[in-house]
Amino acid sequence: MTKKSFLNDITKIKELELLKSHLISVVSHELKNPMTSILGFSEILSKNLTGKMQNFASIINRETERLVRFLNTFLDITRIEEGRQPVKLTQVNLKEIVDEVANASKPIAVMNRINIQTDVPEYIDIITIDRDLTKQCIFNLVENAIKYSPQDRDVITRLQDLNDIVRIDVIDHGYGIKEEDLGKIFDKFFRSSSEKTKNIKGSGLGLTFVKEAIELQGGQLTVSSKYNEGSTFSIIFPK
Repeated sequence: MTKKSFLNDITKIKELELLKSHLISVVSHELKNPMTSILGFSEILSKNLTGKMQNFASIINRETERLVRFLNTFLDITRIEEGRQPVKLTQVNLKEIVDEVANASKPIAVMNRINIQTDVPEYIDIITIDRDLTKQCIFNLVENAIKYSPQDRDVITRLQDLNDIVRIDVIDHGYGIKEEDLGKIFDKFFRSSSEKTKNIKGSGLGLTFVKEAIELQGGQLTVSSKYNEGSTFSIIFPK
């Protein structure tokens, strides 16, 4: 490769990076802000209208909420990848976070007829992590477990203090993941090829966000799953 062609390649890379930054700016300002307005107004309409019009407003509200969550997750991932995601490290008792996530997940669980359970020890070491970021990650995993489980199943969040690590397992007895999909589930926009889950709405970004957010704090995200039996997603933090 000549020096000139090398410099041309560098220039193209920089141009692509600038284009990416511009796209993210457009997504952030030109799409997110109007959608937030639509979300707010559709919520007001759904509470004040009646009959078919109320139903239409509720659909608009629900679908806009889904798009806003997609945009927020996309922007969160982009900030992490570009090194712009702030990490606020504090001393955290994970028992408190697990309990908070369980309580926050109950309305979704009740709506889907899923039983939320926690399995936590009496004592666990305090660890240094980003509390809010970790709570969002655990919530995302529990919400996924609920979404990908048939009715009347259990979703369990288990917390373990194991020598030099702390481990959070989110366990479900749902549809599981095909073996050929296991290596791809953390990829952006990947959706499982399972017939049982193809109609479940999702962006394919949630697990990407969790993996990158946990690794940003020095942790690890792993998965084990058997198709038609269930999955266990595990967050592992060193002490």
